[in-house]
Amino acid sequence: MCTTGLTFAAFVQLFSLTYWPLELFSHFVPQYLVASVVVGCAALALRLPRTTAFAVVLVLFYAFLIWDAFPTHEETNADSIRDTDVSLSVITFNMFDGNPRTDALVDWIATRPADVVLLQETPAPFAARLREGAWYPFQLDVFDSTLDSDSFPFARAITVLSRYPIMDGIKLQPSPRLRVAALARLDIAEGFEPWIVAIDCVEPMSPAMLDDRNRYLLGIADHIAGRAGPLVLAGDFNTSPYSPVFREFLSATNARATALFPVTWPTWLGPLGLRIDHILVRDLTVKNIEVLDSVGSDHRPVRAVLLPAQPHS
Repeated sequence: MCTTGLTFAAFVQLFSLTYWPLELFSHFVPQYLVASVVVGCAALALRLPRTTAFAVVLVLFYAFLIWDAFPTHEETNADSIRDTDVSLSVITFNMFDGNPRTDALVDWIATRPADVVLLQETPAPFAARLREGAWYPFQLDVFDSTLDSDSFPFARAITVLSRYPIMDGIKLQPSPRLRVAALARLDIAEGFEPWIVAIDCVEPMSPAMLDDRNRYLLGIADHIAGRAGPLVLAGDFNTSPYSPVFREFLSATNARATALFPVTWPTWLGPLGLRIDHILVRDLTVKNIEVLDSVGSDHRPVRAVLLPAQPHS
């Protein structure tokens, strides 16, 4: 039974099946790898040579998918990064609109844990509280009317908090019925003015929602593909690095996934969860990336330290 399920999941990956609910099977590649190892070890202990050999094939297949999803062979070794006075630290965090620990979250933001903090699902009163606190001198709130509902009393936004001036703040919405994204260009230093795109995708919990998520991501890709210069794409993508639309998004934006790090959602599942919150880059070097402890949300924040692709002179 286990080998049948793992084979079916491999079939979904091999042929890049995008139909709901088959697409959902594409997100659990690390779990499939672990399961294949367990099956192989069990088959070896039980002296089942055919099952053992088949499990080895599955292990190699899923290990390749993980290796292929993350360009670790292209990452710059930390020892080889040249010193530069120009860098950018970025945090993305789906704070959860019903966050019960808003005071603790404010205290955390007040420490200015990164140069730029991107928040998703920000209720209007919380966005106002951040603006009044003035911990970050520059703030962009992009409100999303598609999130308005009778069950939640406040408008919700994507919030960009920045230590650096925001030269351009743009609301991206591929179509009126799709979610919005926030596009900002930062004035960090002469010759280093990266674009930041804060993303918040709908959950693919039905065929229509899956289609909306995919059209949202590819619509954003169309908007930003022609923008020159360094680019950071960060937020809640509601997709793992192993889905076909994620790979298509990377190709369309000429961005790349950053190094493999622990899962981000849901927090209560620990290492068994999924990596659906991402920081992607173009024309930037990733010096460091990590997942942080959550503050009142079922998502964990992701923090990256980025450098210009060429050292600033």
